[in-house]
Amino acid sequence: MNCFSTYPFYAYYTDKIEKNTTKGETIIGDDCWIGLNAIILSGSKIGKGCVIGAGSVVRGEFEPYSVIIGNPAIQVKKRFSNEIIEILESIDFDTLDSDKILEHLHRFYTPLDKNLALEIKYLLKKEGAYNE
Repeated sequence: MNCFSTYPFYAYYTDKIEKNTTKGETIIGDDCWIGLNAIILSGSKIGKGCVIGAGSVVRGEFEPYSVIIGNPAIQVKKRFSNEIIEILESIDFDTLDSDKILEHLHRFYTPLDKNLALEIKYLLKKEGAYNE
């Protein structure tokens, strides 16, 4: 705190990472929702489909489709059953173009159960957006 700046210049301008400038890479998976004023600390790994509550302070690693809240943030529940999460984990969100999204929009906003997850998996697999 007694240097010219607290900005992590080393991390942005060199290959060298000065000690204590970062706790590592911050990774946020596809399809996450991050509430207003949430803080995600360096080195955190947020799985695909997580929901982070407003004002939460997140550090550490969280499994896909977790609901995360608090200071310090904790996982309070999963959004779906493990069976549905396994199906959703295989969907490659990078391949969802505007046409696919518009075609399936009504399905994306229907409460998700196993049958709908399997239907979406089948449709996206046909269109090349599903990884086995």
